[in-house]
Amino acid sequence: MRYHLRIARTRPQGSVDTHSTILNAPTIEAAIDRSIEVVDSFLDGRPGVATLTSPYRGLIWAHRRNLPAPSWP
Repeated sequence: MRYHLRIARTRPQGSVDTHSTILNAPTIEAAIDRSIEVVDSFLDGRPGVATLTSPYRGLIWAHRRNLPAPSWP
């Protein structure tokens, strides 16, 4: 099955780097495990976010690293 992984990380100057890739995995669990590896490598300790989606199931997994909590009104 095909999954879409999107990652955004902050740059020291305040802008954002983005990365997007398609993952092929036999199960959702395998896709999440592979996503964790890719995200850890891409973020390399920097703050960022990642989402894993499926065209059939929508959002499957989301991850935030070293970002402030969202503010609620």
